[in-house]
Amino acid sequence: MSQLQKHITEGFSLAAQSNGTLEIACISPRIIVLPNVVQQKREQFNQSAKSNFYRELAKHKPEILHQLGFNKDQIKDIEKRGTKAIRRHTNKLFDQYDLDHILSLRLGGSNSHDNLCLTPKFVNKAKSRMEEAQIILFPDLDYTQTIVPTKLKTGKHRSIIPLDSVNKLQAA
Repeated sequence: MSQLQKHITEGFSLAAQSNGTLEIACISPRIIVLPNVVQQKREQFNQSAKSNFYRELAKHKPEILHQLGFNKDQIKDIEKRGTKAIRRHTNKLFDQYDLDHILSLRLGGSNSHDNLCLTPKFVNKAKSRMEEAQIILFPDLDYTQTIVPTKLKTGKHRSIIPLDSVNKLQAA
């Protein structure tokens, strides 16, 4: 089995063992966004969308940041200053997370808040490798399978994938 095939298998395994917090989604039709467009979206994400997401999270769902080890004063600071406050108050628990695009930018995803989710770093890495491997190994397919957070009953994606529900998979 090639390294690229292992990346695909790893993604399926991770989703299967995640206690229902992750699932495999089929993105169709496959849209591969040009690298310069992805770079432009990534810059916009880093310049404003990321900070705005953290501000909104602090304002509307402070309990999530509290679960990640932030106290009330730090959460108020995050609501005011976004990413700058996150960098200032970061902690070991929060450092285990990435702000992930549920539908990756390279697959046509946007920087909108409903396409962003706090994800354990190892899950985000596995997801990226899984998508890249499919694009390389199967360039003619009209779909891409990827890892996404399980949807809530309202249809909205979770704002966070609980680390404890997938943490045991990191060693696998």
